[in-house]
Amino acid sequence: MNNIIREYVSIHRGTIKKHQSVILCDKNGQNKGHKISNIQIFDALGTCEVSEAKAGEIVILSGIDNGMIGDTVTSREDINP
Repeated sequence: MNNIIREYVSIHRGTIKKHQSVILCDKNGQNKGHKISNIQIFDALGTCEVSEAKAGEIVILSGIDNGMIGDTVTSREDINP
């Protein structure tokens, strides 16, 4: 059985890359580290895997667990939810 957790994310600023280490900032102010294992974008036939995605795209991320609506994924270098 496949138990991979996928999060649907709208990218507002910057770029996210496969294998990038990120911080998930939740509504309670808790910051937890994660590593992006896969990025998929939507295309005419469904989804396709990409190595990076940029601001303006809606993507599916794997590698983040327990994300909720309103949480922010940010870089480790500039934690700015």
